[in-house]
This record gives sequence, C-alpha cells and structure tokens, in this order.
Amino acid sequence: RSVTPLVGRDAELEALLAAVDEARRGTGWIIEIAGPAGIGKSRLVAELIARAPDVIVLHARCEEYEASTPYYPMRAPMRSVLGLEADADTPVVEERLREAVGNVDPALLPWLPLLGILLGLDLADTPETHALDDRFLRERLAEVTMKFLYTRLAGTPTMLAVEDVHFMDEATHDLLLRLARAGAELRQIMLVTHKDVGSAWAPQD
Repeated sequence: RSVTPLVGRDAELEALLAAVDEARRGTGWIIEIAGPAGIGKSRLVAELIARAPDVIVLHARCEEYEASTPYYPMRAPMRSVLGLEADADTPVVEERLREAVGNVDPALLPWLPLLGILLGLDLADTPETHALDDRFLRERLAEVTMKFLYTRLAGTPTMLAVEDVHFMDEATHDLLLRLARAGAELRQIMLVTHKDVGSAWAPQD
C-alpha cells in the first residue's frame, strides 16, 4: 500500500511532518492517530516514515492474539535497536543484547534481565533483579529501558511508532506512558494509532 499515492490527507501529513521538524530541533512529541478500521491510519504512518528518511523508526504493531502477552509489542522495536532479524535465535539475541548494553553503559548490565523481558527472553536473575521488589518492577524497567534506548540513540531524532494500541497489553501501555513522560525533552516522537475515536491515549499533564 505504501506505493499507492496518498490522497486526501494533506493537512494531516503536513501536521505530522511539522512535528518531525520540531523533533529534529530537539522538541519531543506524542502523536495519536485515531479512526475506524480501514480509514488509512497505517497508510498515513507509512507516508510519514517515507518522508523522514533521517529519522530512526522503531515500528511495532499490536496483535489481538498477543494482547495478553506482557511487553509483546516491544519485541520488534528492541530487535531493531539491536540490529537483529525477526528470526534471530535466542542465544544470538542474548549475546547481542549483552554486548549492546555493555557498550552503552556497563552499569546497566546488572539489569539485563529486565531488558530481556522486552525481547521475550527469560534470563537468569542477577543479585540486583532478584532483590527488586515486584512493586517497583515497572518503574525500574522503564528507567533502565529509557537509559538504554536514549543513550544508544542519542543525537538522532527517533520515532517509536506503535500501531493498533487498542490491542496493547496493559504492561506495555504502562511502559510507554512512562517513557513518554520521561522523554518529553528528548528528540523523540512517540506515535500511536488506534480505532477508538475520541479517546485520549497520550498522557496528560
């Protein structure tokens, strides 16, 4: 569909491209595209990505049959960050993650099992993760994820595009809200699409 000319969305595309320009200058954005199925949300996102070739795009699509799997939508973006193919074997994924985290910040290595969760890995606990109270798991996971992603992608405008968030599991929703709040001052765009017209997904001040 991306090769089909985009028709009738000039105003929307202009607004999106303006947000990308602001991200290039250092202002983060949260963008919500809502509308019923078949209205062209995915086509609009594809056109935006095509017109912003300098922006790193981490793309995910929420699947209805994975709606009960915690953090499933984060697997594709995390693999993109690590430069992995979708069919990479578990040992390869673990090795690449360990290498990337060590390069970004060795102080994050004790929290490697938390990042492993986002890739669907079940890594052995470290003393630090073993001692982590479940009540603070999500908060710490968001902190580690933000530091890893934003340090690794520092200096480059980045778009995290997550489609069909009406199928998103609650754990991923919580994580993205935390990242959105914490990343408000970074050169980052968080873009979500869903079918529930009139609902506000983005966090409010």
